[in-house]
Amino acid sequence: MALPPDLEAYVARAYAPGDRAWALEALAAATAVGGRATDQMLRCAAMAGRGTRRGLREMLDLLNVDWRDVLMAGEYAPTLEGVRRVRDLSVPIPPDAP
Repeated sequence: MALPPDLEAYVARAYAPGDRAWALEALAAATAVGGRATDQMLRCAAMAGRGTRRGLREMLDLLNVDWRDVLMAGEYAPTLEGVRRVRDLSVPIPPDAP
């Protein structure tokens, strides 16, 4: 499966050089409950993985348990009032995203 260019660029920025090829392969092979993972799910998994192989593996495993948890981890952040959406990963990741 071909990954969106914005996701490939994000992996190149956020993951260590030694982990980049592995991360891209893992994302390309990812599945979710019910079938293939969507681009939004993959973006969320990559960002919630926080640039680590272990973090990304946990997020990709979680896709097969409940993909909604991966969306929460990638798009939402805790606040004093609860959680709030901080990014929309149904659209491409901006080039300046950390």
